[in-house]
Amino acid sequence: MNQFEKIEKDGWQNETKQRNSSCVSFLQKYLNQSEEGGVVHYDSLSELHFSGTNRGVFDKIQEGNGIINEISTLYESGKAVQIHVVFDAEGQGHNIDVYLKGRALADYLNE
Repeated sequence: MNQFEKIEKDGWQNETKQRNSSCVSFLQKYLNQSEEGGVVHYDSLSELHFSGTNRGVFDKIQEGNGIINEISTLYESGKAVQIHVVFDAEGQGHNIDVYLKGRALADYLNE
């Protein structure tokens, strides 16, 4: 699914199956940026927000091995305006929620 596909319904849509691998890849690339490659920074409150404190899950997200429970995309007027990703805690503490909006969402959709 890409930014040019029009969704007929507004509101939250479950897109776990469609976006699973692309979300894992985008977040892994972001978390493993190097200074040599040019580092992209997103505002941690309004563009790319990680909610939850679980070092084990965070490490798995960084390695590209995080297990996703659900990916929901919020549509307004048929356009994606936010993505919410829930990474499973695998029985070790709390899940990690990731929210993409603004520039982070635009960059994700353009990959």
